[in-house]
Amino acid sequence: MKAYRPPPIPRELSARITIPSDFPPGVVRWQVANANGTSQTGVFLVGDGREVVENRDGAAPQRIETLPATVSGRLARFEEVDCYEFLCERDSLVTCDLAARRLGSNFMGAIEIRDAQDRVIVDAVDTQGTDASLTFPTAAGNVYRAFVRDLNFRGNRASVYRLALTTGPRVLAAYPAAGRRGSTTGVELVGYGLTSGRWELERVKRTIEFPALTHEPVFDYQFTSESGETARFRFPLSDLPEFIETAAIPRGAATDGVPSDGDPSHSRARLEAPLAITGRLDRVNPSDRYQILGRGGELWRIAVQARAIGSPLDVALAIIDSDGKELATSDDSPGSTDASLEIALPRDGVFELVVSEVSGAAPSPLGLYRLVVERATPDFLLEMPQHINVPTGGQVELPVKAHRTGGFQGAIALNVSELPAGIQLAGPAVIEADQAECKLSLVSAPDAATGASLATVTGIAMLDGRSQTRTARAQAAGNLTPRSLEDLAVDSILIASTLKPVARIRPLETDERTAHRGTMHLAELEIERLDGFSGEVVVQMDSRQPVKFRQGIVGPDIVVPAGVNRVLYPCLVPEVAETVDAYRMLLVAVAQVADSTGRVRHVVSKMKADDASVAVTVEGALLKVTAGASPLRAAPGGTAQIPVRVARSPKLTGSVRLDLKVPSDLEQWIEVEPVVVPLGHSEATLVLRISADAPALGKRLLRIRASALAAASLPRLADAAGATPLDVEALETLRTGFLPTLAEATIELDLGSGR
Repeated sequence: MKAYRPPPIPRELSARITIPSDFPPGVVRWQVANANGTSQTGVFLVGDGREVVENRDGAAPQRIETLPATVSGRLARFEEVDCYEFLCERDSLVTCDLAARRLGSNFMGAIEIRDAQDRVIVDAVDTQGTDASLTFPTAAGNVYRAFVRDLNFRGNRASVYRLALTTGPRVLAAYPAAGRRGSTTGVELVGYGLTSGRWELERVKRTIEFPALTHEPVFDYQFTSESGETARFRFPLSDLPEFIETAAIPRGAATDGVPSDGDPSHSRARLEAPLAITGRLDRVNPSDRYQILGRGGELWRIAVQARAIGSPLDVALAIIDSDGKELATSDDSPGSTDASLEIALPRDGVFELVVSEVSGAAPSPLGLYRLVVERATPDFLLEMPQHINVPTGGQVELPVKAHRTGGFQGAIALNVSELPAGIQLAGPAVIEADQAECKLSLVSAPDAATGASLATVTGIAMLDGRSQTRTARAQAAGNLTPRSLEDLAVDSILIASTLKPVARIRPLETDERTAHRGTMHLAELEIERLDGFSGEVVVQMDSRQPVKFRQGIVGPDIVVPAGVNRVLYPCLVPEVAETVDAYRMLLVAVAQVADSTGRVRHVVSKMKADDASVAVTVEGALLKVTAGASPLRAAPGGTAQIPVRVARSPKLTGSVRLDLKVPSDLEQWIEVEPVVVPLGHSEATLVLRISADAPALGKRLLRIRASALAAASLPRLADAAGATPLDVEALETLRTGFLPTLAEATIELDLGSGR
């Protein structure tokens, strides 16, 4: 299928992870490194409950025996819909939370709940890229089914997800939205079933003791609801006084009184920093105003959090002086729709903070914001990349940026610890006074072995007469829907010692070659060998293709023998390719090289998209195949006949073979023999035999493939199983020394009522 943004080609390795029994639940980030460099971070979630892995072999709904449970699944194919079935033993609420984008899976999910009569109870669709979740009521003794799919019915092996199924009340928001360490605070909780256990948004008040001696940024609060069930909520922790909008006036603060609308929550309070206020906004009440007392020259750091606390609001912030002049505004801060700014107050006086909602949100008890006002004390933050590669015998620059706050402009001494063996820090390691960046020089010894380690970068500076140390942070990849940049922050950098490429790969074709749809184009390549390297080279598709590259073109992994510099690479042009476009793809050359310790490494050289790629202009197909009327019905123990018609170009002078491609989960139930259509004939019949013990499998799409073969001089294929996107049948054809011409058709087979 044509893909203007093609997903990565899977290069998969199996691994076993052992998780200690006392390992805390939450996010674990992981990375890999080899002789070519480092990967971005991935996300792995550790749970503390029952874990279930999707059963991909069955066609019927997968039964989840007990709740709560979390299912790890994958939408591997286009139009795939996963189904999970569970029995509820008592009247309760069930929450389905789909984690996909939080894991780095680039799809927007949809959840649908149906009862035993196949009636839709409730559904949720992720249209904002924030993952879908829902809560619904269940009745004792009833069976329910949860369906999971991509919003656009796409699928890919990288489209993994976790579906958490939990029972009981669900807390959605807290008022105030954060807790002060060491305080005992009255909090209003908002969620489903908090008092009655019913499927209704309800409020309940609790007095919570927030822990004092903890450096954790959050506090997991658990309580028993009035319906007797357990509910949980995760509070952010702070060191600020936490107020709510209707009681946000600290002791001794002055006010302008109750406004004309009679609502005291709209009064303009003169506040003393530091503090935090939780308030509510919607399109009926789109803004709140607060007054702040300040002195000229003071630096203030002000933020309005909404997304960061799970609120649906899109907030903005403005500061106005006593003359009505707008001094500063903020809408979206980096990486978030929340607002933040730092400002030096121009003079003594009262300044008005205006918090507004800009998306027109409907009135809801969940429409919260948290206003944070702090004095910006002299300090600094350090920012660095999350991973970097240092070639053996080479040198690279590691940029470290300083974000200065509160007027701090002093020098910052830098240090890097836990460097890989053979790599050293050379030259100056200081961000000079009044400067924002320093580029550290990392130097690799000529005999450095390949390897990698997680390193830490620290900075030391004098703050208020005392030496203070700060650890540099980086933005990690993996989570595609962070609530704030803090969700992505990590305090280590993966540094890898790498090998230089020993070959270059480029196409010898100077212009676009033409190929028929459904055929293979033999692209001529040159392998330029470097530094005396003469060994074997494996050529394969680059796993990541630029926008508008690949578009359905695939090819195998081939071997270029030792000493050979030119090779023909077979590229399969799909039958659905358009004839009005040029199709391109990038290849890589992989060579085995020993590092300084004698360990054999696989070193990769890539084509460059801007000046070298395989390019094909597409012409019409040489072969067409059509099937009889659909759907085709069959019963267990019976047979079904599929009439097939073949049309071929005069350029094809041999017979055509017909095969039926059955989904892997149906192979044990369906048997079909291939059919050969001789030259001069155009019609044939495929006969399906259904196993007598086959269950009701529902309606499924089957593929009919027609193939015609032409002899050709082809390179040897690599033996790396699972590394190529080319299917098994096409690979086997190439191994026999023939180029296939392919055409496909689909037919729907009805095997009785299924999911």
